[in-house]
Amino acid sequence: MLAELRAVLEEVTSVAMTSAMTAAKDEGQGLRRIGTFVGMSHEQVRRTLLAAPVAGEE
Repeated sequence: MLAELRAVLEEVTSVAMTSAMTAAKDEGQGLRRIGTFVGMSHEQVRRTLLAAPVAGEE
């Protein structure tokens, strides 16, 4: 049960984090600045944003 709860929590927070990173990128923030704020390298941010679904495709 605990593992299932952790998986759901990770999915929800991951979606929220990706959404926030996408919004920051759309507002003109750089990958390094976003990465500093979320605790990731700019390359991790770049990969996360590339893997994120595009709005309207779901």
